[in-house]
Amino acid sequence: MVPRRCKSQIFRDNYPSDYPEHFFREAIFVPYLDHLIVEMEDRFFDQKQKCRSLWGLIPKYCDALPNTAHDLERLLEIYQEDVGPRAAVAPDVQRWVNKWKKEDVSTVPSSAIEAFCACHADIYPNVCILLNNLGTFPVSTATSERSFNTMRRLKTHLR
Repeated sequence: MVPRRCKSQIFRDNYPSDYPEHFFREAIFVPYLDHLIVEMEDRFFDQKQKCRSLWGLIPKYCDALPNTAHDLERLLEIYQEDVGPRAAVAPDVQRWVNKWKKEDVSTVPSSAIEAFCACHADIYPNVCILLNNLGTFPVSTATSERSFNTMRRLKTHLR
């Protein structure tokens, strides 16, 4: 049986369909996926910004990403308690980037862990701290409770 369609429907969307499966796909599943995508983007936006600002410290990507003063300011704003003052961090970062620009592309570290292992804490103390922070970021911060709430909303809507 196809869901009821009428000319003026106030409390429910009136999607044109010939089959119940098509109607429920349009009325429930597609909005649910849109909601899920928006929630994931909102949830991981801050994490993504932090990773993007630190990503320029990985030697393989030093040339690909612009290491601007704005990126450095963002790093210092986020990690001001971990690293020293700006006057000490900026030269460390610049020396770190310059060191890897001279190396062959095949020998430069391509991950945060490799870069951390290649970083000498005596020579680049602040870069070492920042790479340590990058290497210990959690892969995700989603909790199972959030997905249960979403499923509960979907079940309630289907009833």
